[in-house]
Amino acid sequence: MAELIKVKLLDAQKNTILPETTAEQVKTNDGSNVETKLASLQTAISGKVPCHIVNDIAQGRRRVWDLRNYLYADRDRYPRSAMRLMFTSNHDENSWNGSEFRRLGDAAGIMAALTFVLPQSMPLVYTGQEFGYDHSFAFFDRDPMVDPRPGRFTELYRLLCLLKHRNRALASGAVRSSRSRTTPRIA
Repeated sequence: MAELIKVKLLDAQKNTILPETTAEQVKTNDGSNVETKLASLQTAISGKVPCHIVNDIAQGRRRVWDLRNYLYADRDRYPRSAMRLMFTSNHDENSWNGSEFRRLGDAAGIMAALTFVLPQSMPLVYTGQEFGYDHSFAFFDRDPMVDPRPGRFTELYRLLCLLKHRNRALASGAVRSSRSRTTPRIA
């Protein structure tokens, strides 16, 4: 299940948790308080469940409304400012279940687009996805660096990044909360 990232403040010299220090009392190097920084980083790690649902949809084992139902249930679990890390692949998924291109087939592009446009999403682009690098990495072995030349998915990811960045309706987290007075609907 998705969890908010919890950050514990540590006393680096003693390597212990600071027991009575609140986030507002601790200042960062740039003078802002930790609470402000944490608010901007508060991200729900909910990508694993949607990733598995997306895999099942692409392989015909589930229907699109299963993803919709998950998203409806998930939206009330966290503050409006929380973002959801969404992905079609990460190191675990790639190593254990294969690349997104093998798992998702012809749906790899549309499922990548979903990670950018779902409500409160923070898309994660895993090693080489933006180039169309179809490779399953060894779990704990060192793999060669991917060829960084533009490939079959480069333009898609470039456009998705631009779309996410420039479109206010796709803003996530506190930006979304401050810009929108309505609750986003999931079609």
